[in-house]
Amino acid sequence: MSSGQAIQIIGLSAVLLATLKGAGKLVREKVLIPTLTPLEDVQHLGEPRKGEKLKGTVVVAGGSIAGLYAASVCADHFENVIVVEPDRWVSDHGTTLDDQSNTHTSTGGTPKSSSGRSRVMQYNLVHMFHPPSLTAFEKLFPTEFEKGLDHIGAKPVPMELYHYIDGIHIGLPFKQLGRSEETPKHLLISRAAFEILLRRCLKNTRSNVKFIVGTVIGLSISEKANAVNQVFIRTDSGEIEQSATLVIDATGSDQAGFHKWLPRAKVPIPSSLRVEYNPKMYYTTTSFSIPKHLQSSIPLPRPFSNAQVYNTLVLRKETRTIFFGIVERDTLLITCGGWNVSERPHSFDEYRAYVSSLDFMEPVPKWVFALFDFLEEHADEVNPRWNDANVGPLSWVQYHKALDVVPSNFIAVGDASMKLNPIFGQGCFKALSDAATLDALLRKTPGSTVPTSFSSSFFKKQKARIETMWSGTRTQDYGFPDTIPVAGESLSDGALMREYSKQVLALTRVNAKANHLVWHVNMLIAPVTDLFSPWLVGKVLWQWLTGGSRDDIVTSRARKLQGLA
Repeated sequence: MSSGQAIQIIGLSAVLLATLKGAGKLVREKVLIPTLTPLEDVQHLGEPRKGEKLKGTVVVAGGSIAGLYAASVCADHFENVIVVEPDRWVSDHGTTLDDQSNTHTSTGGTPKSSSGRSRVMQYNLVHMFHPPSLTAFEKLFPTEFEKGLDHIGAKPVPMELYHYIDGIHIGLPFKQLGRSEETPKHLLISRAAFEILLRRCLKNTRSNVKFIVGTVIGLSISEKANAVNQVFIRTDSGEIEQSATLVIDATGSDQAGFHKWLPRAKVPIPSSLRVEYNPKMYYTTTSFSIPKHLQSSIPLPRPFSNAQVYNTLVLRKETRTIFFGIVERDTLLITCGGWNVSERPHSFDEYRAYVSSLDFMEPVPKWVFALFDFLEEHADEVNPRWNDANVGPLSWVQYHKALDVVPSNFIAVGDASMKLNPIFGQGCFKALSDAATLDALLRKTPGSTVPTSFSSSFFKKQKARIETMWSGTRTQDYGFPDTIPVAGESLSDGALMREYSKQVLALTRVNAKANHLVWHVNMLIAPVTDLFSPWLVGKVLWQWLTGGSRDDIVTSRARKLQGLA
């Protein structure tokens, strides 16, 4: 072969590789992102509807996060929206963030936070606004969002997470790569603040939304049209029959549409649509109100005003984790727990013992123990309150498998269609994804009536966007021996993907480019398919073949990389 031919081959190879790379990028931007994520649809939230509004009334059953998101969207497309919320406390207190620091009782000598929202397991616990959620609020409530933030006492900050994997610090990918790109912002607040912020914004901007204290107990369905025409609502003053153009099940883990309404209406919904597994996950969160005069001396690795302080993921044999975060109104939250955790800390001594026993590759930083000492010293001022949580079974009602019998104007959102493990932080994003999916379909609905294909279109599009959430988190939960799997499955299912995930996360500890890629997927601003890019797959295979994920090698390389952060 002549040198000229060799140059031609090299040139053609370079052109081919560039073409394949360009084609891959085009598929990612034009197919994967709009199909698998709501990121493009989020950008259109709150935009004025073209043409007249759809006739009739939407009934949203459930006034928590998924229901409030859905009501906000529907108010922009329909004449009227009714939100049915069974909790009277919400009607009286649902737009004001009460001072939780003095609302606690003592159980067995342990201070415990109390709340009027006893139906919501995580009401006093931490929730994260990922960057897409911030964008959604800014689009839906452009004038009210800032006012709501002022009320709850919180503000978005750059997403500079103090993040660990098995005790090894993972630096910010932007700094590791020496890039000047701006770090996306996020918001860390309690579930109470999240609900109140969303409810305030909705009530103050959508006058065509009405709230009713009651419970949806059934549906009347037209057999000829296979559509809901009446909703039966039980209230304190009696039963109401409400006509409905669209019915949205936002009843959370009760999944009332599947368990009650549709069966009572004689809709032949197969029981096999609902799949369930139980990760047997338990945790406790302690809240501390930090007075202004203590904030400059509290031993934290960053200034107190930063939203998130410390969190760690587990990849090896350890089944427990720990999280520190600062939420609204100068409240520090500490969460401890994990998979089948028998004992959770409820005192400072128990916290010290818990953290000391964590089997990480690197010891927990010394400032953590200094923090416990500081909080105990000032316990009378910081007012610690403990909240225990049992995650319980996780489930997916796969309505997309019964589109021939599901009423054409019935959909389910949030936990009413899929309940995810909260430790992975995707529940609220899933509710947003459902709302953005709903908004996109309504924008494409011409005229003034809901088409007979509406629920079918929704559940198909919803399935494409949430299936990876289910499979990804279930795969990780199956890695813990006490998880009870879905009927007909075993904990060995997904073993190869679980190993790949471990290898990818191990790579993020020593490779800044891999950290950058995974960071964007974890922050929900990139599709999960990015985790299978040819470059990353090649790196993972090489790491696996050469033993590069061994603990001693990872620890050594991670320390070296930290010097770049």
